[in-house]
Amino acid sequence: MAKMSKKDVSELHEVFTHNMTMFPALFGKLADQLGVSVASLHAVDVGIYPVDELGNCAWTFPERDDEGNVIGLSKRLMDGAKYMVKGSERGLTYAVNHEQQQSAPYEKREWARVSVDKPCRICSKSDGCMYPEGEYDNPNAVVCVHVSEGSDRPLSDNAPGYLHIIDKQRAPRTGTNSPLLPSPHPVLIVEGASDVCTAFDLGFVAVGQAYGPRWRYSVDRALWWA
Repeated sequence: MAKMSKKDVSELHEVFTHNMTMFPALFGKLADQLGVSVASLHAVDVGIYPVDELGNCAWTFPERDDEGNVIGLSKRLMDGAKYMVKGSERGLTYAVNHEQQQSAPYEKREWARVSVDKPCRICSKSDGCMYPEGEYDNPNAVVCVHVSEGSDRPLSDNAPGYLHIIDKQRAPRTGTNSPLLPSPHPVLIVEGASDVCTAFDLGFVAVGQAYGPRWRYSVDRALWWA
């Protein structure tokens, strides 16, 4: 089967997690089976696949990239056998910091270019720089392509310019870029979804790496901000 797009995998994941919300007693059934809490299953966004391509009913666990996007779905059959949903990719299993994910990052904002009538508030030039669309008179941040001094950081690796936050009280996100939940403890590297859930119940943040050392998926960026 051809590889599914991230959009297809994400939409399929939403269907499976919706199935769980329709029948909330399923959380308790899986929690008893794995010996973990219902809260931990909610944290990792468990779903259920009523009838898979082989005719089996299976629990599903999202596997993510280093930004929290779902790129794959692992299946756990009722007898404990584990497979991947066909066409999805292997990734990392972890509880996502949804509050951080929902706070609109600057990289995804709609930006407008400066002009002669609306020059940059940092360098006063009229070329290249940007401000949040519709907020020229009172922006909370601007992107200046000419001045890096005093900026908070580059806008992104793929976009030119330096982000200058003018009003930090209205900053669309605070803290770190990490998709992981905040924790005062070291982040644990474990193997599967049940290990991630167990760590969650013990008060730790964990990243599950499929098959441990036998499967090589870089966790460097996912842990960069941890």
